[in-house]
Amino acid sequence: MFDFFRKTNFQDFLLDALNLGHYDLQGYRLDALRNSCDSFWLSLGESDEERDKNFNILLEQKSYWSSQIGICISEALEDIRYYRLHEGKLILAKKVGREDKARTLKQDWRRMALHMREV
Repeated sequence: MFDFFRKTNFQDFLLDALNLGHYDLQGYRLDALRNSCDSFWLSLGESDEERDKNFNILLEQKSYWSSQIGICISEALEDIRYYRLHEGKLILAKKVGREDKARTLKQDWRRMALHMREV
């Protein structure tokens, strides 16, 4: 799972899922696409004017969804920072006292060390 996140950009993955991750939308290659026989370009409409219009709509959608994805990822990461592992469960950090946090951290480190020895 971690290799997936290292090798790919999660935001690009989500843009691909929305069908907005096409290579030709990456570098805003409109001039290179005009009057070409590229299958992506030809799929955007019957005429160059229609393709221009649809290409610009896709760029606007990509820009919008890129910012929305960034916001969602930020909110999710911020939310998870409020949780702590306590006795094998994720709970809100506010509900765990300082002594419990220190004890839990030591227990988790011990468990992890024992697990690593077994592997």
